[in-house]
Amino acid sequence: MSLASQGAAMLGWRRISPLLRRILLVNALPLALIVAALLYLDQYQHGLLTAEVTALREQARIYAGALAESAVQTDVANQPALKPDLARPLLYRLIEPTPNAQALVYGPDGRVIANSRIRQGPGGAIITEPLPPVRPRGDFARAVSFLYDQFVAFLPSAEVTSAGHDPGASGLGWQPSVREVLKLTSAQPAREAPPFIRRAADGRLLITVSEPIVRAKNTVGAVLLTREATEVDRAVFAVRVSILGLFVLALVLTVLLSVYLARTIATPLLRLAASAGRLREGRVAMTEPVPPQIAARDDEIGILARALEESAHALWARMDAIERFAADVAHEIKNPLSSIRSAVETVRRMDDPARAARLFDIISQDVRRLDRLISDISDSSRLDSEMSRTALEPVD
Repeated sequence: MSLASQGAAMLGWRRISPLLRRILLVNALPLALIVAALLYLDQYQHGLLTAEVTALREQARIYAGALAESAVQTDVANQPALKPDLARPLLYRLIEPTPNAQALVYGPDGRVIANSRIRQGPGGAIITEPLPPVRPRGDFARAVSFLYDQFVAFLPSAEVTSAGHDPGASGLGWQPSVREVLKLTSAQPAREAPPFIRRAADGRLLITVSEPIVRAKNTVGAVLLTREATEVDRAVFAVRVSILGLFVLALVLTVLLSVYLARTIATPLLRLAASAGRLREGRVAMTEPVPPQIAARDDEIGILARALEESAHALWARMDAIERFAADVAHEIKNPLSSIRSAVETVRRMDDPARAARLFDIISQDVRRLDRLISDISDSSRLDSEMSRTALEPVD
């Protein structure tokens, strides 16, 4: 099978060639690792947020049940009513074991009647504020923390809302739009609102849930509970560190595979180019115009090497044919020239006009013979040139 038919066969049935498989492996493997890691992170973060919201909602239900049992009394109209004087100390005791959290109690009219961060003391109200997040020490640690916070803020999330547009949303005591949903009246019971997850301006992840306070099937208020989801951020940070490790591994793998690809493709091509240069300069033996180990490959580079080798052999065969043709032409031209030279030398020494005329006839015949021979050579060269420039076509 010729190289042309072999190449056509490879294009026909080997849709994925060996070189294409190597290139796909180099480009697809690192991307597959990164995509798999990112998908895993998204599912992992969603699961953590769901678990955190569920736990916080259960805590809010406990608070609402405790307030309904201990801070609700019957008013003059014999209707249950939430008493702020009872709700404030009870709410403070309930929220005290939970760090980085704040609870608000709304009355039926939508006003805040109790705040876990405000405690009545002998000298008046005492407002407690949460401690700021611990910042890493050292310039390098701070730089890494800053870059990570910027990266987290840049990532889009369907579950986390940025609070950068609203300065008040950065605190635990922020009252989100869920308050409008929970407009409490005695005729309209409160309904469960979806959680509100937001990212504060300082990078903290805050989760807010609300639960109605129900006594004897009457809604007397609502609890709004907000807590920092620090464990979610820590877990996601640990996973992102793992992703960074996978990325470094993928990068190293890409470099190694690229080096392998360069050695399997670029190096043989450079050796073929060097062989072509030596072939042009005539410094290559006719037996091995290309390196045998490259010509023995079973991929496209092997086909290229064998094509170059066959081209070199065809070129040498053509040069041999031209050399033989030149020798034959020189021999054919030399015979009439020798006859003409002999006749001219004889005419110079001859005095008989008849014999001189006969020699001139011989010279004329030899000249016509040379002219015919040159015309045949020209026609043959022109035909060969036309055939080399004309594309081959099938004929009947």
